[in-house]
Amino acid sequence: MAFYTVLYQVAIIFLLMAAGFLILKIRLIDDATCAGATRMLMLMVSPVIIIYSFQITYSASLMHGLIVAALSAFAAHVLGIVLTELLFRRHPADARRRSALKYGTVYSNCGFIGIPLLTAVLGTKGVFYASVYIAVFNVFTWTHGVMVFTGKPDRKALRSLLLNPNLIAVAAGIIMFCLSIRIPRLVYDSMGYIFNLNTPLAMIIIGARMAQTDLRAIFTEKAVVPGMLLRNFLIPAAMLVLLRLCGVSGPLLLACLIPISCPVAGNTVLYSDLYGGDIGFATKFMSLSTVLSIVSVPAMVLLATLI
Repeated sequence: MAFYTVLYQVAIIFLLMAAGFLILKIRLIDDATCAGATRMLMLMVSPVIIIYSFQITYSASLMHGLIVAALSAFAAHVLGIVLTELLFRRHPADARRRSALKYGTVYSNCGFIGIPLLTAVLGTKGVFYASVYIAVFNVFTWTHGVMVFTGKPDRKALRSLLLNPNLIAVAAGIIMFCLSIRIPRLVYDSMGYIFNLNTPLAMIIIGARMAQTDLRAIFTEKAVVPGMLLRNFLIPAAMLVLLRLCGVSGPLLLACLIPISCPVAGNTVLYSDLYGGDIGFATKFMSLSTVLSIVSVPAMVLLATLI
């Protein structure tokens, strides 16, 4: 059953995060190591995973599922943007915190946490559908996401969007999928080892980042609660209802729902650092949402199997 698979995988994820937490606390790694590993994940591992997942035989049903996943991702981001603009016009009072709250509520950790969960539940087909969510995520985050912090478009960010390795990988993957282009077996098998690297490395890095936060303090940060409830529960639940009303079910439903149900994106902290947001607040928001996801993600999957 998908619920138990997700529950088991979430337990593994948190054990890996605990390992990352521990090795930073005992100083086996440092901030520079985390930063380098994060760049490797974003610029090498993630694009390889995307192309690897598109190495499946073309079919009309898979193409239909890909389109549904893209529309679902678009709707989830628009829903998040609308809700944050309505609910967080003056909350929190500090503008730097408000930017982090808005961004983190809209954008989920669909890559580092979503891909491991989908791999466990649906295999490479789950990552195939998740890839288009990641593509939509990148389009929104380099446009709307930047504007949340700066209040205006950023030409440099738009250039970064066009050169984003994950978007390039999605475009290349779709072309290879549609034209049935196959990567040589030796290269494909090598990519499989990189694919397997994603989950442990990503979770260890998230755990290490959390070790840099005062965990006791995150539970006293009341300003993050509305965003956390939206990010972890309300937006996924609303999208689940919408998807079911549109007739989406089975593996495709889970492939659409799991990325939406993931906790606050790590980019919340990165963007706060780049664009003058409140880094401490953003880190607390991400950490608390991630801790809560041990309950919220399995709950969303269980709900999906019941309706």
